[in-house]
Amino acid sequence: MDENKKKKWSEISEEIADVSQNIKNKIEEEDVIDDLKESFDNVLQNTSEVIKNLLNAIETTVQDEEFKEETKEVFKKISEEFNNNIENSGKKISNLLSDFVDDKEFKEEE
Repeated sequence: MDENKKKKWSEISEEIADVSQNIKNKIEEEDVIDDLKESFDNVLQNTSEVIKNLLNAIETTVQDEEFKEETKEVFKKISEEFNNNIENSGKKISNLLSDFVDDKEFKEEE
């Protein structure tokens, strides 16, 4: 009986260690996701600033009004394409993460 109790305590201890490791892994995954979100946000902000600065430079330095308008149209198209790419990338990332989480949960159930 005493050996049986030791075995049960050993199993409980292992389960606690497993739960603790799972919590630690989950926290690390959340940190990585937060870092990715922050990096992505920084890229978006930097790209936006570059476009604003370019438009401002063109507006203040270019004298030809026709060229200014054509340039604005080009940047408008670039902005639209950029927005579409961001939207598509967001969907792809969301699907990828969803698939990853679903796959990981499936493997943990096995």
